[in-house]
Parts: sequence; structure tokens; C-alpha cells
Amino acid sequence: MPVKLKETKDRRVSTLYLQSWLKHRGMTSAELASRIEASTSVISKLLNGKQRYNQDLLERIAFVLDCDIPALFRDPDKPSANELIDRMSPDDRDRSMKILQTMVPKKTG
Repeated sequence: MPVKLKETKDRRVSTLYLQSWLKHRGMTSAELASRIEASTSVISKLLNGKQRYNQDLLERIAFVLDCDIPALFRDPDKPSANELIDRMSPDDRDRSMKILQTMVPKKTG
């Protein structure tokens, strides 16, 4: 369940899938707070879209949730194409790439 942070003039709205990632990893917000050495209040505000995040906070959250930072902005139950390819065996990866290359038109000029 994504939470959109409130808009401000100098920032765009960001969707952080923190609640979904906690559920995906079977972790509570209190456990996350403890493991990243933050207060439960900070995590609660993040979950409700009332707390801005910074690079350091995102890095700590991603480390604990065992994902990369961009993954925090995606539903964990809907992996990206890169994540799916990374999970494939080398042979399956080669076959998949050949199929994809036939589906994508070649650039001209």
C-alpha cells in the first residue's frame, strides 16, 4: 500500500512502499525502527507520508529490508524486469534476451 508524501513547491510527490516491504519481509515497524536505530515515531511518520526521508535513511531501510533503494519505490510483489532477469539462470537469461530482442524494433538513423 503506497503512501504519497505531501507535495511542496520544491519537491515532487514520491511513493514509498514501506508498509508493503515490511509485510513482504514479515517485519513490524518497531523492528525496523530498532534495526535502523530510529524512533518508532519516525517510522510511523514515514508510513503515513508525514516524514521526509533522506539518502542515509533510505540506505539503512533498504539494507535492513534486503533490497536496493529504488525497490523501496516499487511494490515488492511486482518485481522489475531487471530483478526477474537477475533471478534467471545464465541459459534462461540468454534465451529471454533473444526473445526480447525480436520484440523490440531496431533503431534506425
